Amino acid sequence: MILNIKAHRALLEVLRAYSIDFRNKNNLFYNELLLVLYYYKNSSSRLKHIEELMAKYVMAIDGAFVKECTNLKNMDGFGSFSLKFANEVLELMQKGVIRSKALEELGYKSRYLNMPTYSYLPPLEPTLKNIKWLQSNLPYFQAQHLFY
Repeated sequence: MILNIKAHRALLEVLRAYSIDFRNKNNLFYNELLLVLYYYKNSSSRLKHIEELMAKYVMAIDGAFVKECTNLKNMDGFGSFSLKFANEVLELMQKGVIRSKALEELGYKSRYLNMPTYSYLPPLEPTLKNIKWLQSNLPYFQAQHLFY
């Protein structure tokens, strides 16, 4: 799930400026780009990996695109939901549905899963150590609530 909507909007502005169809045609490129921006913080690492992605997906984009992407800030605001699920949430939000209702419509909230609504997102692919910490610190946490 995208936790920092400002950062994601900044990325979307760059993608739209270069006519990159991140929802359909270039979705795989977009998903990998998000991971590069999340994992690599310095410009030189981002530059290298974004150029590799562009070659991999045969993206004929102006070189300014890479520079704009490398300069994006706060791109670590992505959490535990898959990028596909995050895209589904964003699609509903673009139709005017508020975030909490979009999550409910897609089956995340408690009324659909018969579980409490958490005030946090558990780690992606939590380890046994993570699960034990959650169980000891959150009395309402149950491992079966991890649905990914």
